[in-house]
Amino acid sequence: PDHLGGIEFDLQLLWSGQTFDSPYQLWRATSSYSRKDYSGEYTIYLIPCTVQPTQSWVDPGDKPFPCTAHAPEKFLIPIAFQQTNRPVPVVYSLNTEFQLCNNEKVFLMDPTRSEVSMEEMDYKGAFSKGQILYGRVMWNPEQNLNSAYKLQLEKVYLCTGKDGYVPFFDPTGTIYNEGPQYGCIQPSKHLKHRFLLLDRNQPEVTDKYFHDVPFDACFASDLPDFHPVTSMPGVDGFVMKVDALYKVEAGHQWYLQVIYIIGPETLTGPRVPRSLVHQLKRHRRDLVDNRGGLALDESLIYDNEGDQVKNGTNMKSLNLERQEAVSAASLSQTGASIGSAFAAVMLLLLVLLVICFVTRKCRKHRKKKKAATDGTEEYPLNTKVEAARRSTERGEKNTNRQYCTVKNLNILSENEGTYKGKGAKVKQVNLEVKVHNNLHDGTEV
Repeated sequence: PDHLGGIEFDLQLLWSGQTFDSPYQLWRATSSYSRKDYSGEYTIYLIPCTVQPTQSWVDPGDKPFPCTAHAPEKFLIPIAFQQTNRPVPVVYSLNTEFQLCNNEKVFLMDPTRSEVSMEEMDYKGAFSKGQILYGRVMWNPEQNLNSAYKLQLEKVYLCTGKDGYVPFFDPTGTIYNEGPQYGCIQPSKHLKHRFLLLDRNQPEVTDKYFHDVPFDACFASDLPDFHPVTSMPGVDGFVMKVDALYKVEAGHQWYLQVIYIIGPETLTGPRVPRSLVHQLKRHRRDLVDNRGGLALDESLIYDNEGDQVKNGTNMKSLNLERQEAVSAASLSQTGASIGSAFAAVMLLLLVLLVICFVTRKCRKHRKKKKAATDGTEEYPLNTKVEAARRSTERGEKNTNRQYCTVKNLNILSENEGTYKGKGAKVKQVNLEVKVHNNLHDGTEV
């Protein structure tokens, strides 16, 4: 479908019926990008391959199937498929809700007093370029913790996978049986981009830009207009701009992951779990140990009953407008193409200028050489020759031509420059033909 931004699929035949009579086939399509929603109308071209009616079925094995191919047939198939990311287990999410809002009004609603349901508050649409994303985390109202406890955000991560990878959180690897998985928290070869947008204890290590476009991410508690959010029991939030995400080529699914703390309201100062204190002193931007491995807080791995302060995490997918993402990626590629074309044209012009310069120099050199040759040209005696009048100004054309006759050029010898005769010395001199233009009846030399 066009709205998926030119996504491609690798097809693989998994199984085919052992018959020529309308066989069923099972194919697997692997997308080049991970999308939240693959729904749409797909165009499929199949090549019919027929055999003789009397031919019986024989398994060809690894050899090509002997049949007669025909022109491809086009089929339009509507497919409705939405990919659901794996939820964070309750033991790590601490039974909280992670919501995204696309407007300030919903973001400021008190979930315990509003007539709007929790499901309606959670925005499931796409964020367009220029919009502000409002994210908030709250504990489940059924817990009824009231004002005795407080939820406070500590970190906000943003990431997207590569080659169709969908990040999820399972630090022990025992829930989904795919080994330890840490979502956006830990750097991974399966993540294409990963950002730490907010860190309450170390704001100086956060990622503030992507391709020179700011995220402008802030905790709700840092903005006076959103203080009502933090005053709600069990609610905390953040805001950010989504413009920077449109700098990535279309087809990527983004995910937000938050780390938060739930503790007594009477706690004063920054609520830092005891197992995180020694890590924060090392000024590391991630929760990693000295060997580079992830060192999560104990409450992210074990449900520590009896602890006053508990650390939790939750994840949420973030959708962007498909057409705008395609346009942004297309404009980026077009800009790169235009830049390359401009550089090629400039290089070609430079080469042409060099060629013109060299050609002009060569022509001047040939003209000078020819002029020098013409100036020393010799004529036989009693020969009438054309003599052009030399201009005193450079660049002026010789338009006034005169004629002269070469006479009585007495050259005694071609080899010796000085001769002796009857006590007199004769010296050969270079003769010049001078044209007198003040004569009207001819030219005197």
